[in-house]
Amino acid sequence: INSAEIGVRASIVGDGSATPHRLVLQSSTTGAAASMKITVTGDADVASLLAYDPAGTQNLSQSVAAQNALLTVNGLAVSSPSNKVTDAVDGATLNLLKTGTSSVTVNRDIASARSAVEGFVKAYNDLNTTLKNVSSSDAKTGSRAVLNGDPVVRNIQLQLRGAITSSLGGGMNLRTLSDVGIAFDTAGVLKVDSAKLNAALEASPEDVSALFASSARPSDSL
Repeated sequence: INSAEIGVRASIVGDGSATPHRLVLQSSTTGAAASMKITVTGDADVASLLAYDPAGTQNLSQSVAAQNALLTVNGLAVSSPSNKVTDAVDGATLNLLKTGTSSVTVNRDIASARSAVEGFVKAYNDLNTTLKNVSSSDAKTGSRAVLNGDPVVRNIQLQLRGAITSSLGGGMNLRTLSDVGIAFDTAGVLKVDSAKLNAALEASPEDVSALFASSARPSDSL
């Protein structure tokens, strides 16, 4: 049964009686739709042991009926085939552990968004440092890095800096990274103003996201 990989797990359980061995069949999925029906053909003896139809012959005994989890969210009845409910509250997962009543507060995950932005800034600075190192020169020692004088490196640096300082143009509430506190210091290192970034994330996380991903805004209601 297990080798057939048909969505049913089989095991042998001993109950401690004089005839202890019990064949236990369990669906690998949960919910009312996972109700089990067992049909046996070609062997009457096996059929007398295993045939099971919830609406008919029941040669096996059912210990746990297939059913959905039932809950109420903000006054609305919700049914879920699993105790892990992912579609009741947009952007949140509810893990049902026991019966009863719970209050759930959902807040924006500002910390994760801030960490992602800081990771972006670090990635740029690391790349820029590498580009500087492979194209540097030392006048005192006369040493030159392997790509010193290569125009491709300079072109990459200019394009990256241009992308970071450019504006998204009209129709956007936030147009540049500097609007959320991301800007170059006098040494050319990209820095993050945490207070300004936090304020932008609190006020409009969607607009901050639009600075880092391809997006479009409608010009009118149509």
